[in-house]
Amino acid sequence: MAVTPEPERLPDGRVRVPWADPSDRIRAVVPLVRREGELKVPSDRRGRLKSDRLRFVAVEPMARTVESVPITEADWAWVLGASRRAWGTVLTRWMDAETAREVTHSLVEAGVVELDVRMKQPGRVDYEPVAWMLTPAWEEARRHRDHERAADRDSLRTRARERAEQVGALDPGMAAALGDPATQGTPLAVLVAAADDLLDGVMHDGPRAFSQVHFGHTKARDDAPSILRAAGVSEATIGLLGLARFPYIGLGGALVVPGVDLSKFGGPMRLRASGVDGWGIALADDARAVVLVENLQAAEAVCDLFPDVAVVWFAGQPADAVLRVCAEVARSAARADLPILIAPDADLGGVYITRLIAAVMPADANVIVVDAGTVAPATMRPFSQRTLDALAELSIESSRLVATFAQAVLDRGRPVEQEAAIRQAIRETLRNE
Repeated sequence: MAVTPEPERLPDGRVRVPWADPSDRIRAVVPLVRREGELKVPSDRRGRLKSDRLRFVAVEPMARTVESVPITEADWAWVLGASRRAWGTVLTRWMDAETAREVTHSLVEAGVVELDVRMKQPGRVDYEPVAWMLTPAWEEARRHRDHERAADRDSLRTRARERAEQVGALDPGMAAALGDPATQGTPLAVLVAAADDLLDGVMHDGPRAFSQVHFGHTKARDDAPSILRAAGVSEATIGLLGLARFPYIGLGGALVVPGVDLSKFGGPMRLRASGVDGWGIALADDARAVVLVENLQAAEAVCDLFPDVAVVWFAGQPADAVLRVCAEVARSAARADLPILIAPDADLGGVYITRLIAAVMPADANVIVVDAGTVAPATMRPFSQRTLDALAELSIESSRLVATFAQAVLDRGRPVEQEAAIRQAIRETLRNE
């Protein structure tokens, strides 16, 4: 009589099903189920395995090191952000099914996660992912990371209380925000960094320089001026820190500027807007639209291709003087019933810029946000969780324009800031108007 071989078992009692192994570096096992108070291998009355669920786990010893998993630091933070991730969430993170599966298999091979899958047909290697779970070792690493982050938050709060006392005479508004228990997370980190600079007499060359020094990337916190203003920090302090928004503006195309003949220049003509309350700018008689654009090369392209379009260019988050010019031009456009296009980068900074400009637009204006992400793939690395959280907050803004744009950027999960994409998006929008 033939003897049925005992199935291979893992140390935790799970049974391996070799025919379902997706690769030679990943093994398929049947997860245990709880019956009569005990964890058992799922089986029918004859003792045969019976389950439409499998787990993909790492082969021992692990075939790949953690360092070989092709994901960014932000992705690692996201992986360790929860014990379990549903497959739909994983797909959203990596944008497409192929990339999501490649990354997931790399994490499985490295022993970071186990993948829960549902077999579409019994006995065949045809499955759909359900979710992944951190392995016990990496679940412990996640908890350790959470403890470290909690300690960092406590340390930041302690520093904030100390700085509140030290800057009280310099900026009462900053001191109040630092001492307010309701100030947490990113705003608190920005305030503490700004307080350090204020006490040390440090002046930065703009918000992006501040962001680079304190947060490791020029765009990580280039919204620092907005955060500080919202917290009640004075304009004098923001100026001392070198964080006042950019006062430069470029004018071109179908605009009439007193004392300046724009037709002599290719455009946009760059000017410093500081201290100017009203320029007397008007639209040319043949103007058919207004474009408010962040990217200089895109502004140049519009001036070259559409001489009957009024162009206002600004570098980064526009200063109040620049916003006043944008509002002045927008009022003329609204009276003439002309469309006003806002064309920023399709990233968090672009959403903040859109919010600033939308706030000064006339109520009856026909304002259109030009989203470069609709004409080009988001090929850059994914946003950090901090950026995703900020976009999620912006997506519920009271301004429909801002909320819709923020949601689109959030859904892509990656920035689109290529000059070519922005130029193409503006061209297509103008041609449809």
